[in-house]
Amino acid sequence: MDHSLTLRIPTPMYIILICTAVFFIYNMYKNNISLYIAGKEDKSRFNNIFKRVKLVLEEIFLLKRMRGNKYATIFHVFILYSFILLVGTKFIEAISANTPINAEVGIIGKIIPPIQFIAGFFMLSGFVIMLIRRFILKPAYLENTGNKFDILFFGYVGMMVFISILLSGMKIYYEGHGEFVWYSPFGYLASFMFSSIPKSNIQSIFQALWITEIFVMSVGLMFVYTYSRLKHAFLIPANIFFSSLKPKGSLSRFDIEEKFEQMGDDEEFEIGNATTSDFTWKQRLDLDACIECGRCESLCPSYNTNQILSPKKVIRSLREAVREKDSNGKELIGSAITENDIWLCRTCRACEENCPAYIEHIDLFMELRRAEVAMKGALPADAARALKDLQMRGNPFGPQDDRVQWMISENMPIVREGDEVDVLLWIGCCCAFDSTKHQVIQDLRRILETVNMSYGVLGGDEKCCGDPARVLGDEATFQMIVKEQIELINSRKFNKMLVICPHCYNNFKNEYPQFGANFDVEHHTTFIYNLLRDKKINLVNEIDAKVSYHDPCYLGRYNDIYDEPRKVLSSIDGLKITEFKNSKQKSYCCGGGGGHFWMDLDMEIGSKSRINIERVNEAYDHNVDTIATACIFCKQMLEDAVKMNDLDNNLSVVDIATLVVTAMGKEEDEKIMPMPLPEIKKVS
Repeated sequence: MDHSLTLRIPTPMYIILICTAVFFIYNMYKNNISLYIAGKEDKSRFNNIFKRVKLVLEEIFLLKRMRGNKYATIFHVFILYSFILLVGTKFIEAISANTPINAEVGIIGKIIPPIQFIAGFFMLSGFVIMLIRRFILKPAYLENTGNKFDILFFGYVGMMVFISILLSGMKIYYEGHGEFVWYSPFGYLASFMFSSIPKSNIQSIFQALWITEIFVMSVGLMFVYTYSRLKHAFLIPANIFFSSLKPKGSLSRFDIEEKFEQMGDDEEFEIGNATTSDFTWKQRLDLDACIECGRCESLCPSYNTNQILSPKKVIRSLREAVREKDSNGKELIGSAITENDIWLCRTCRACEENCPAYIEHIDLFMELRRAEVAMKGALPADAARALKDLQMRGNPFGPQDDRVQWMISENMPIVREGDEVDVLLWIGCCCAFDSTKHQVIQDLRRILETVNMSYGVLGGDEKCCGDPARVLGDEATFQMIVKEQIELINSRKFNKMLVICPHCYNNFKNEYPQFGANFDVEHHTTFIYNLLRDKKINLVNEIDAKVSYHDPCYLGRYNDIYDEPRKVLSSIDGLKITEFKNSKQKSYCCGGGGGHFWMDLDMEIGSKSRINIERVNEAYDHNVDTIATACIFCKQMLEDAVKMNDLDNNLSVVDIATLVVTAMGKEEDEKIMPMPLPEIKKVS
């Protein structure tokens, strides 16, 4: 008697599989693809195919975005890899049994049983972990997640696991498999179920069960895909493939001036997403790819301070609005979501960085803001005042003359049109108009003069970089500012543009290139790091302090600058450095992003806490006495929180440049005088 179980696929099964495939494709088109085709075009998603394929494979097999969640990572790895191995080996078995190719001869035949046994064990383990996480551990961010049909998903995976164990049990009972038995302890236990069945009958039972598994895998997949969250197995890879390859800090936009020139007389100007018909096909795919895992909420500063914003609910509500019958043209604000949903966002990018589906939350929120501002003129009162000041004065803080007079009073070398310097120092509005921030500028100048670099500022030609208009959704003002500043900056010649504010840095580095700018921009933390690395500055003093470094959102999550600031701090003797509980990619926002430096919605909507206070409390709980910053906005927000909590005597907020200058022993220098002007020469 043949001691191996053989498989035969009956002809009707081929017909069922073909019909299943046809229905599956039709179902996918009807429920998903047709919805995306109805969206507006987005031609930027088809470039660099090899990079996109690589991105998909890395995420599927390495689970980069998933790693931060231990249990989710484990059960996804167990189930996904086991499923791939089981399907692969069963395909080989089917080829061997139904074609002249005997793929099970030799080494392949020997390794198939242990692979199936191991895959079955881990698939069951992953399924158990998934059930424990969902129904016993029940993390808060999974509350109110999913739909009533998700039981199909759990039933489908459970059925696959159960059948796989039974098949392993039959193989062990019928074929033995000696040393491989212990690779499948559950299969080994299942083998005793068949001990009373004559081996002559096992072949037919095995054949029927194997065909049942193929049927469940194919036909079941079709229905489970249609109604449950398993569709994410197809939608998420697609969403990853079509994700943006632009720099993370670069929002999608079109040139408004060019748009006006191309518009016909009877054509209405539109910008942003005001209705469901405004979504692009990619944004519709974004909404559909969401599996409501709640990871966007786990790091959202607004959500975690009990504000009413939930990124997960916003995505869900927008998806439901798009999928409603006759929804095309339906207003979004006021029906699908509220005004607070879009204005409470800090644009900190925590949701997007943490999303395993690669949903582009920030672009989506900004398109909603743009429509509100441009089409309705609707935005919070404080934000409207800031934008009005920006439009009238060139900055949202104060008279432009005050900026110029301060620069003159500090003997700053002003680089005029046609002049040339090594470094163009961009002051930034917050530094220029707040006397408590002048120290940071002075410290950076001390460093520049120590290394004997010629530098200068734009003087009256330096205005706002446009970030407030950008994050508040006033695209017209932003583009007007960008084009004006590019022209003024280009009239000077310099090797490097040195920037203190991460918001300015991100704008110059990632947004301005869309308008033709090509500046060599560097943030002051990486600039200082490079000087220390090249031994161009010496640190001679020790600083006795316990420090935690606060990662600014626009420096970290937007531009991946995490290590350089920490290396600068670690080079200072005496500092005892400790990390925040939430740091680097998981850093907690200071609360000032998304235009909230100019508006206070937290208390208006009855929030139980403020984001900046939560961050300072985290530092205080870790017994640090100093928070090191690399962002002028973060410095202000954290200083405010220190004062509100009456922690002035316990906690100080200091820019990294100030710590470095103190370690250099330069903090007691005389008032800084300008660099000698012979190094500044006229451009012919």
